[in-house]
Formats: sequence, C-alpha cells, structure tokens
Amino acid sequence: MIAGSMVLVTAFLGYMSFSQLSLKVVLEAMLPVHHPNVELMAKFGAQFGGANTTLIMVENTEGTVYNEKFMTAYKRVADEIFFHPSVQRHLVQALTLRKTKAIVGSAGRIDINAIAWPDLPRTETEWANFQAAVKAQYRGLLVSNDEKAGMIIADFKDETDYATLVTFIEGLGAQEAANGIKVHMVGRPILLGTIYNDLGATLLLVAISLVFSGLILYVYFRSWMGVLIPMLTAGVGTLWGTGAMALVGYNLDPLLIILPVFVFAIVLSHCVQFMSRVFERLQPGVAMGDAVVGGLAQVFVPSLTAIVAAAGGFFVLVMIGVPSLQALGIICGAWLLAIAPALIFTASLLCLMPRPKRFRARTTWVETVWKYARFDRYPRVVIAVTVACLAVGVFGARFVVIGDAVGSPILWPDARYNQDNALINERFAGVGTDTMMVYVEGPDETMIQPATYAAIEELSRYIWQHEPKARHALSMVPMVQAVNQVLYEGDPSYAIVPETVDEVAFNVYLFSSKGEPGDFKAYTDETWKIGNIIVSLDDKTGSTVKSVTSLARDFIASMPALPNGAKLLVAGGQVGIAEAVNTEIETTKDAVLIAIVLFIAGCIFLA
Repeated sequence: MIAGSMVLVTAFLGYMSFSQLSLKVVLEAMLPVHHPNVELMAKFGAQFGGANTTLIMVENTEGTVYNEKFMTAYKRVADEIFFHPSVQRHLVQALTLRKTKAIVGSAGRIDINAIAWPDLPRTETEWANFQAAVKAQYRGLLVSNDEKAGMIIADFKDETDYATLVTFIEGLGAQEAANGIKVHMVGRPILLGTIYNDLGATLLLVAISLVFSGLILYVYFRSWMGVLIPMLTAGVGTLWGTGAMALVGYNLDPLLIILPVFVFAIVLSHCVQFMSRVFERLQPGVAMGDAVVGGLAQVFVPSLTAIVAAAGGFFVLVMIGVPSLQALGIICGAWLLAIAPALIFTASLLCLMPRPKRFRARTTWVETVWKYARFDRYPRVVIAVTVACLAVGVFGARFVVIGDAVGSPILWPDARYNQDNALINERFAGVGTDTMMVYVEGPDETMIQPATYAAIEELSRYIWQHEPKARHALSMVPMVQAVNQVLYEGDPSYAIVPETVDEVAFNVYLFSSKGEPGDFKAYTDETWKIGNIIVSLDDKTGSTVKSVTSLARDFIASMPALPNGAKLLVAGGQVGIAEAVNTEIETTKDAVLIAIVLFIAGCIFLA
C-alpha cells in the first residue's frame, strides 16, 4: 500500500515537473529588492536600460569599414537588430541610424545630419565626409580603434527569449559570412541565451554521469537490485522536488539546472547506505523483510540527522535578501526532508522484491583501508588536524573575492563569449562590455542647466582619471560641446558647455532636430527632469565595482549642491546590479555560515 500510494504521488508530481515547471531567468527575483541600486534600476531602467545592454561587433575581415560592401552588410545587420520585436528601439545605436549624426558648419551656418541615413555614402566626397564624421565623433564607440569593425549597441526587454535571440544573431552572422563579415556579441542576454542553448550538452553530461553512477553501484553491489532500487528512489525523490516547485509556481533558473542532479546524488547516497545495511543482514536463512526492517532501523536515525542538517543549510538562505535564493532555500530544504519518506519508499520496494541470488555487501579494499587507518587509536591527532584545517579555512576565507570574474566564470575561459568579451574591450576605446550608470534627477528643465552639465563633465573626468578600467563616459555633454564648437566656426576653444540656460537649450534643440520620435528618450524625458551618465568598464569584477562606485559616491558627496536641487544618483547598469548582489552577500555571509554551523551542531547533539 505504501509503495502504491507513493507511485501515485510520484506520477502526479512527475507530470507537474514536465508540464508546469518554469525554466527561465527572472531578473527581479535574482536581486536584493530593497537595495538602493535595485530601486534605482526599477525607477529609471525602463527609459535608460542598462541591465540588458548588448554589444554586437560587426567585423570586416577584408578591410576597413569605409567601403560600400561592408557598410551594406553592416546596415542589414543593424536594421535586423533595430526592428527586432524584443529590442528597446530608442536605445539602439548604430552607424546607419538616423540618430547617428555629424555636426558640421562654417560661415554662419550649421548642419546636423545623419552620417549614413537614409542612404549609404556613394560618391568619394560622401565617403570622405562619412570618414571624417566617424573619426571626429564615433571612433572607439561605433567604430573600432583600427577602423575594421562597426558596433551595434542594443538593449533588450526582460521578457526576451534569450536563446532565440542568440540563435537569431548567429544566423545574421552566418548570412553575412560570405561578405567577409564576422559577428561578435556580448551582454547579459547573450550570456543567458548561450547557457539556454547549451542545456542540451549539460543534460547529456548528466545522462553520462548517471550511467557511470549505475556502473559504480553494480561494481559495488554486484547486483542489479543494488543498482535499480537506489537509482529509482533517487529519481523519485528528484521528481518530488521538481513537482513541488511546479505546484508552488517556483521558477527554476537555468543557471541552477544542476540543482536536481545535486539532490539526486544526495538521495542516492542515503539509499546506497541503506542498501548496504540490508545486504549485510541478508545472511542465509534471513528473510528479505527482516533484513529490510533491521537495515532501516540501523540507518534511519543517522540518515535523518544528516538530512535535517543538510536541509538546515538550505533553510538559512532565507537570511540573504535575494528572493530567488530565499525561495530556493525553502524549497530545497523541504526537498531534502523528503529523503526520509524516500527511504521508506525504498524499504517498501525491497519488501516486495525477491531475495537476490547474487550480491556483495561490502568491498575488501575499503575494509583494508579502515583496518590500517584506525583513527580511533589517536583521537587527539585527528582533533588537532581538524582544528588546524578549520583555522586555515577561517583565515583563507578573508581573501575570498566576492563578485564576477572577467567575462563570465560560468563558461570556460576559451568559450566564444569570453573571447568576444576580450576582443571588444581591446578594439573599442569608447565602449566597454560592462557599464555603470549614474542618474540625474531634479525639477523641470534640469537637463538644460549649465551647472548640471558641468557636474556631469567633472564626474566623468574624475572617474576616468582615477579608474584605469573606465572609459570616457557617455552623456549629453559631448554633443552640447560639439554643437557649441561648430556655432563658433569650429574653434576648439569653444568646445565647452555654454554658460546660460538658453544657449544650452538651443544646442540641445539643434542636435535633437531631424531625429526619429522617441530618439531622445535615451538621454532625458519630455520635461527634462532626468538624465543619465554611462561609464563603460572593462569588467565588473568585485574590485572594479568597489572602485568605480566609491569614486562616484566620493565625488558626489564632495561636489557643491546644484543650484536647482538636482542630484546625481549612483548606480545603475550591470555594475549597479553587481554591487547590489555583492553587498548583500558580503553583509550576510558570516551570519549564514554561523547559522549553518549552529544548526548542524544542534542536529548532532539531538541525535
């Protein structure tokens, strides 16, 4: 009856696992929701993006960007990205868009026109003008330092199907390969899409590991019963957990796809111990049922203690203020507690099984090792070595670096994503694969105040001078300065922000003219209350994140208050997200470790 009931429960939860379990990335669930950076992202992210910024480098393997063949292929790729249904169109930047303009003028006139829209350059004069505009304003940003690659910058919506997006961009590269084009791409959507697309390989490795587990069990027990029963029970326990996730609506992040395998291994280990005790008792004349009862009585309390201790290690994750980790801790803790009924399920199955004709309860080499080890003969040495290892661990923990590595540590160092990451950082001086955003917020017309632009310029310069991994910041300052310089006959000494509101407003108006509706949303809103500064970085490692955010906050704390009460707010973008997560882990890791140790100690004492 017990086995039949559990089979029905397993069938239902298995159906829920395969039909209802959600497998996607939800950004909000991965962040500490009450951290100031996360609140800033929620407030400004819809307009300025940052979390899903994607860099797509279109490389010409046959020459520079200044030829019709390359630019025609580049335009096709840029248009496909610009019109992609999941892209935030106002945040796309490319050489061939209407918003990419050249500012020129002479003899009292000024021209602000797109450099390669609606048509590409055709005549020698047009190509010369295009090349001059790129060198003056877009080299290092939308064109590589060696002028052999063009950049497309895009920001995608959170609900984007990342796997499909990666396949789509790879398809664009494959279509243009015959034209000497090679496409490179980085960004959070690309990383997640790559992981999604590699799930098949991951599952294949899992399948191979299961085969090896079965072979090891057969070598150990020399009985198919010793293989099938533990594997079946572990599979059942895993289905219970994934089915419970589906019932409560939990989303299993693809980054945690290995979690069910981890639980499978834990259940399997407990089942193997139980099977070993049963086989040890299965002497001639002993009935299968009696051996099962005796084996269960022998292992149930120690196993239950270990199960509760392991579950407690997950339950303490609720102390970390990240919703996905809190939910993960509760679900996995409950999941591990289900090992106890899984053992009962194993016992019920064994009671229904005939006595195996051939089996082995233990291995000789293990007994030999324990015979010569005899740790019980020198307990003081064992305790001393354990205490020394603990002390070394505590000391070494001080040097643990919290934060991301260069590129993505999830992938192998030679993975395409990490290679593209290094290549883009090397070839573009004005754009980096990771960004920090500083937001500007104030009353109406904040973004046409000279003092606002002066503060933005000084902050940008301060970060660039003090952080080697920072690039020149992107903001409205360079465009206002460029317009002002042209208004004064191209005199470089006038590449400054004007001193009056009217002049700044006029310069901004000139630059924003002849654009698509909504283009200027990437810089400010309709009432000029908000703005942003984008600081591109080589990486978002823990040290870089601490350095650049500290520099920004120190500068803002020491700068004079802006006349209209506007404020600079740090930090958004990938760096802001990284800082929020790093800070949450740093502030809770010690408490979590202490809680785990105390919980395990309590379990051992009670046992």
